[in-house]
Amino acid sequence: VKHQCTFCKRIIDVRDQYDMPIYDPNTGFAICKDCVREINRYLDEHDASVSSEERTTFRKELGDVLEKTRPHLIKEYLDTYIINQDRAKKILAVAVYNHYKRMKYGYEKKEDEGTEIEKSNVIMLGPSGCGKTALLSHLSKLLDVPFAVTDASSLTEAGFVGADVEVAVRNLYYAADKDVEKAEHGIIYLDEFDKIARKSGANNSITADPGHEGVQQALLKMLEGSVVEFTARGQRKHPEAPTIKVDTKNILFIVGGAFVGIEKIIAKRLKKGNVAMGFGAEVRGKDLEKEYDALIHQVTPEDLMEYGIIPEIIGRLPVICTLETLDENALLRILTEPINAPVRQYQQLLAMDGVELVFTEDALRA
Repeated sequence: VKHQCTFCKRIIDVRDQYDMPIYDPNTGFAICKDCVREINRYLDEHDASVSSEERTTFRKELGDVLEKTRPHLIKEYLDTYIINQDRAKKILAVAVYNHYKRMKYGYEKKEDEGTEIEKSNVIMLGPSGCGKTALLSHLSKLLDVPFAVTDASSLTEAGFVGADVEVAVRNLYYAADKDVEKAEHGIIYLDEFDKIARKSGANNSITADPGHEGVQQALLKMLEGSVVEFTARGQRKHPEAPTIKVDTKNILFIVGGAFVGIEKIIAKRLKKGNVAMGFGAEVRGKDLEKEYDALIHQVTPEDLMEYGIIPEIIGRLPVICTLETLDENALLRILTEPINAPVRQYQQLLAMDGVELVFTEDALRA
């Protein structure tokens, strides 16, 4: 099937992906390899001509960002939206503040001088529905930086069917309205991170495991800080296809998941250390929740390794942030207290029509 290049009008066989790397059968839009090369050359030259003043927009604003990211201010802001999870709020507040201090220090210090400060990437552990994503979403709004969530369980290593790890950075790029500089100072949250834990012990597999250890290995450079190259959405991967480059060295990576069963690993370790813990006994309901909360806050890097997270990844996630389960009273407060509480939202909407909406406590607890 032959088609005309939209730019140079040359006729090319669209089945030849080398000669016609970009082709949309729905619109008929096509670009041949020669035009792709010329476009890339122009973009490279244009990028090089961008003034240093335009490139340092965020650097100029960094002082203001640091002022509003002082830990106590972050904690106060999150308190207006998120019920409970005080421990997690404090850990995240300090981690974010240190992240932007590191960024400022990196911009100001001379090359090959001073101390090298590593990134304060975060790993979050807590049951489903405890507020991990909500915490980060509101945090990004306070900072006014792009924020993107990627499901880690959908990622695969190169060569397997599925999404490559670069999709996490691509999602952030689009969350930043395709502004590379904004994306390079944003936050990426890899949800369901526990789903890519390495299979071990009884779950060990002799077959290739595209959704587990290989994905962790592929994420290493990205977490540490590297230039990630990817094509725009909807474009076929091809050596001649135009690419977008994003440097991840100043992107804050936060990974999170429920890590179901890790409390048993913690309990086993504590039992060996003669620490009085009743996990494994017949506990139910609130007692089970209290048992989980008591254990999860004592998680160590070694527990995460036993769960299946490779040591290299743990080394790039130095901040461990744990969240508690939410009991009925906490859920009731979530419905009614925050400034964006569902009950308050519906009351406001109906008030605009002159209707007063009232809930009894029994109705809310039902």
